[in-house]
Amino acid sequence: GLVDKKSVILESEGEDKDRYDRLLRYIIVNETNINILLVKEGYAICYFYDDSKYEEKCKDYEAEAINKKLGIWKEK
Repeated sequence: GLVDKKSVILESEGEDKDRYDRLLRYIIVNETNINILLVKEGYAICYFYDDSKYEEKCKDYEAEAINKKLGIWKEK
């Protein structure tokens, strides 16, 4: 798996928790942002509570995934 048995870095930015009391973190493995990777591959959507250094890249990857009909954007 992407993070199984691997050392990860948890990066925080902006809000600490969401309205459901879940920690808001980016997961970094070998310098790869797993959150953004999931968007790029079509398995997640971009959603930000505040401004983020990752927002532009995330939205670009999301648009690309939608255009390519990857993951959750696949036509049924």
